[in-house]
Amino acid sequence: MLLLEESLTQKNYFKGECMNILKEFAKIFIKSKLDDEKRKLKDKLQKQIATTTSTSVVARNTAYLRIVDKLDSKGIAEVNKIIDKI
Repeated sequence: MLLLEESLTQKNYFKGECMNILKEFAKIFIKSKLDDEKRKLKDKLQKQIATTTSTSVVARNTAYLRIVDKLDSKGIAEVNKIIDKI
């Protein structure tokens, strides 16, 4: 009986460790994806700044560039929607 309990405890520990590893991989993937989206957004904002004659677009995009690094995926999506309307 003691061996069975020990075996179950080891299996549960192994299962927990596997889940922790999978969670870490998911975090890395999500962070990588978010960083990629931020880079794309920065590129889009900088391109608009370089090609526009509108001072309001330059001011708006400059403000967005200052906050892009603090945005989550929802914030990035919102800024992209605003930019794509123009």
